[in-house]
Amino acid sequence: MKSKRSLADVLGIVLGVAAIALVVAALVYLLGARPFHRLRGPWFQPGGSWSGQSGAWQSEEATEEVSQRVQRLEVENVSGPVRVEGWDGDTIQVHYVKQARGSQALEDFRVEIRTEGDTLKVRPVYASQAGFRFGPVSFDLKVPSTLRQLYVHNVSGRIEVGDLPGDIAQELEAVSGSISSERSGNLRIKSVSGAIDFSFAGDKLSAKSISGAINGKIRSLSRGGSVEAETVSGSLDLAAFAGLDAELRLSSVSGSISCGFPLQITEQKRNRLEGRIGTGAARLAAKSVSGSITLSALE
Repeated sequence: MKSKRSLADVLGIVLGVAAIALVVAALVYLLGARPFHRLRGPWFQPGGSWSGQSGAWQSEEATEEVSQRVQRLEVENVSGPVRVEGWDGDTIQVHYVKQARGSQALEDFRVEIRTEGDTLKVRPVYASQAGFRFGPVSFDLKVPSTLRQLYVHNVSGRIEVGDLPGDIAQELEAVSGSISSERSGNLRIKSVSGAIDFSFAGDKLSAKSISGAINGKIRSLSRGGSVEAETVSGSLDLAAFAGLDAELRLSSVSGSISCGFPLQITEQKRNRLEGRIGTGAARLAAKSVSGSITLSALE
């Protein structure tokens, strides 16, 4: 006679699968993004050697202004924080601090700032020599209200976006680092390992974290709009405006679920909740493998 698996056994299997999924997803993310190939990072050059270190660490700081009017800003970084904020100027200001071992390495390590059509691209560019000669570069950018789209990809380091107009679409990705956006229009935000914090007021939101909590404020959501949030390992806390009108679907494998809005329930189980808030004019879905899900009203 077969014995029934205990709850601990089931949870052990689920968490084991989740751990495997975490590793696979991280690898897929890295291979899909190919950040090291694209940026020609020094640590992953063919024939790289640990013996390439030479000289004391040095840093160089610079600020550049771009007067050309652009609609989209793309920032890519390998190591170091990236911050983007709005300002009253009509130019884009790029401030950066780069670090390297020795003056020659510092010279070989440059920051590329160039425009392609209506897009401004900012990224570090490394010399082809192998070795651990190059350190991180931190970016601090100020952008005008005329900007319409923002894309930031960071391999190792946090991403911070603050004080931008609410109608700017944002796409923010980090492999290892937290991401925060104080205000956004349409938003796609993803971190493999790091917490996510955002404030959203657009039509479409996608927030995903493999290992890290998600905390978000939904300040508006138009009819026909959608919110999708998911995390493998970490809690998921969303706070929405009082007039939220949406079809709701919340699910967690091994975490609690809580909804603070009046809800016309269509399905309710221990780790699953579906229903309609208001007329269900938009769509809101949140799911987690190992973590609680909370939807509450903004105070």
